[in-house]
Parts: sequence; C-alpha cells; structure tokens
Amino acid sequence: MMVTGNNTGSGQSRRLTIGCLVAILAIAALAGWAGVRGWYYVNGRNEINLDGSYEQMLASLPLEKREELSQNVMFSFRDNFEDFRLGRISKAELMKEVELFGWYNQLEGREALPPRTYIGNSPEWQEIAGAEGIKRGLLAVGNFDSDSAEEILVGVRDVFLLGLDGRREDIQLQIPESCRRIMYVPASNGQSPAIFVSLGTSAEHAMEGTRDYSVINLSDESSSQFSSTSLMKPFASLGDNGEQAILTRIPNGEEGKDSVLLSRDGTLLADVPDNFLPAMALTGDIDGDGIHELLAYVREDAGMLSESVWSFDVVNGMREWPQLPGRSFGGWPEWTGDIDGDGRDELLYSYTNTIADAVQGDPVTLEAPDGFSPFMLDNAVNGNMDMLKTGKASYMVAAVVWRGTSPDILGIWDSEGRLVHWESIGGYIDQLHVVNDGGSDRVLLILEDSIQISKPGWTL
Repeated sequence: MMVTGNNTGSGQSRRLTIGCLVAILAIAALAGWAGVRGWYYVNGRNEINLDGSYEQMLASLPLEKREELSQNVMFSFRDNFEDFRLGRISKAELMKEVELFGWYNQLEGREALPPRTYIGNSPEWQEIAGAEGIKRGLLAVGNFDSDSAEEILVGVRDVFLLGLDGRREDIQLQIPESCRRIMYVPASNGQSPAIFVSLGTSAEHAMEGTRDYSVINLSDESSSQFSSTSLMKPFASLGDNGEQAILTRIPNGEEGKDSVLLSRDGTLLADVPDNFLPAMALTGDIDGDGIHELLAYVREDAGMLSESVWSFDVVNGMREWPQLPGRSFGGWPEWTGDIDGDGRDELLYSYTNTIADAVQGDPVTLEAPDGFSPFMLDNAVNGNMDMLKTGKASYMVAAVVWRGTSPDILGIWDSEGRLVHWESIGGYIDQLHVVNDGGSDRVLLILEDSIQISKPGWTL
C-alpha cells in the first residue's frame, strides 16, 4: 500500500507536537524544581539538617540566618556544632544557639524603641543631670561622704559630687589627667573609701605591655600605684576577714605572667594557681561562708579548659562546682548576687539568660515578653547589672540588648526568673546602678545625654 504525502506530514506534525509538549513539561518541571530550590534557599527547610556536615546544616537554614552565622566574628558557632556532633551538647542546646547567634547583626544601626513601659509600673524617671554632667567612663557611684545616701563622683580636672537629688558639690580631689576610668572602692576594715583609677600607659610600660593603675584614698588623698599586664577584677572582698583585694597579672620574666591577689596598698596577699584562668573576672560568695571566691574555668592536662566552673579563695584554695551548668551550656557566667536571700550568691549566665545556684544547681530561665525573644543582657563587666531590694524581696536589674547592638531596655526579674518590669528607655544605657538614697534603693541610669533616676517609693 502506498503512503501518501499527507499522511507523512501528519505523522511529522504529531511527533513535533509531542516533542514540544515534552519540552514544555521538562521546562516547567525544571522551573518548578528551581523555584522550590529558590524557596528553600531563601526560607530554609522545614527542619534543620543536623545529620550532615556543618555546610549542609547551614544550607538548611533560611538565607538571613545563614548570613548572620557566616558574618559572625564574635563567636565560633562551628565549634558548637562540632561539640554537638561529638555528643558534648544536646540538640536542644544547639538549636537554642542557632536562634541566638547573629543577634547583634539584626537591624544594626536601627533607631531605639520609643520610650515605653511594657510590663510593670512606670518608675517616672527624674533627670538629675544633663549632657554637661556626662563624662563617659569618668563616673563612679558610691558613698563618698558621711551621710547615708550615695553620690556620683564626676570629672577629672573639675571634680564634683552629684547628689541623687541633682545638687552639685565641688570637691578638692586630684585625679590624674591620664585617667581613663574611675571606680568606687568602699570602706573596709578601718580603711576609708577610695577610688580606683585606670590610667593611660606610659611609653616605658607600653613597651612592656603593661598598664598603670592607682588607688586614691578619699580621706587623705594618699595613693598607691602599680602596673599590670592586665587588670582582671577591681577590688572585692577576696581576702581573709573580708579584706579587699584585687586580682591582677604581673610579669614573671621569660616564664610568663602570674595572676596574684594584691591588697589596696599593693601588698601581695596570694598567688593564684597557674592553671586557674579567671578570664570571666567574676567574684561572689557562692557557698555562703562570708568569703568571696574568684570564679573561672581551669586549664586541664590536655590544655583544654575544664567543663566545670572552679573557684579560688585565700582560705579554701581551688574547688570545683559540678552543680553549676557546664561551659558547653552556653558561655561564661557574668554576674553574681544573692537574689533569693539564702546567703549564697547565684550565678547569671547571660548568654542563655539563666540563673543557677552553685550548691543546689537547677538553673532557671529568665522570662521575656511576647515578641522580644531572643534577647541578650549587656555584659556585667560594663557595670550594667545590679540587684534591687524592695521590702524583703530582691530582684536582678539589667540593661537588655534586643535585636540591635546597644542596650536600650531595662529588665527586672525575681529569683525564679519571673519578669516583673520591662521598659524601653529610648536611648543607649552606658551604665546601670542600684543606689540607696538613705532610705530605699533606686535605679540610676547613665545615658548618652543625661543621668536619670527612678522616683522614690517606686513599686514593682
């Protein structure tokens, strides 16, 4: 039978049509696959991949979170992931760190939240000094005179006391012009109050890698001076019988640098063991024996830092506290205070926002308002955490960083971690102090353009 030309043309047409349909379907499938891949690239997977490599875990995260982690230069999240792979931390702990890492990159440079009290009663802030009273770092809070109320020592050349009511009193006190920061040293064991002054580095000491410090007694302006490779902790009741001591490091020839405890006049009180590394610069009476301990992790035989927190004091030496959360729990503790009134200081782990007791353990997590998680507490070393007493209750007060780089929120919690006050200040909190006006505790905020204090009789 003969095949006509028309039949041949029809067959070719059908094959062409089928080919086009197949090509269209392939392109559609490819576009759909690319769309799904693109969606996953931006939004991440429904579940984070923790079964593969670090790179595969990153690939399963949303684009924004991947960028936060890749740009993070403050911490090594890869190390935490490896700890998880080796079984050192749990999946829940790693997931919490995934949520928290990169917090400081979010909305960097954003405007502060407008002032607003979200939880609790407004403290009705009172301004006691404007911008002319602000000398960043050159402020010390304490009881500098004979009355029961605390004051603020301000200045270097023109030194004056600023009362909590805003009254200013010029005083004759010579503070070196090279001063970089001043801190209050309370009276102790018959010694008058003093100020601790961090000075600039001389050319000679700069070559040695040391810095100069001075302690000036307020009663007669006598002073003692010393140099140190690094100041680890201002004066605290670290000595026997409550004697004040300072932890510092001194050069030790070619062998390295030794940590020591010095008295206010520079006398050596104790050598700190070589493997005790108090980098957290934290002290507290965590066992309730009346003697403050230095807290740190220790370097073990393999050169690694210990998992447990250790303490050192002049009476008991070094002790381990396995009841406290381990180092892999979420960083270093940064503040101590007896919030529950049991005679022992609790420890705050500000990275995970938890409070733990060295004897009983059982950390509790600090609450946050809806929509404000995760948040970070500003480092206690900067003086932005304190304890507020109202009646028989005590509370932890802290400057809070939320989705930004600067603390601009005031948070207050009880010993169980319950949030009792949360307020946007509307500006950068440089320092936070709890001060006593001779009758009650009040919250003092050193801001960029003013000094503010809570009203008397403020109830939480």
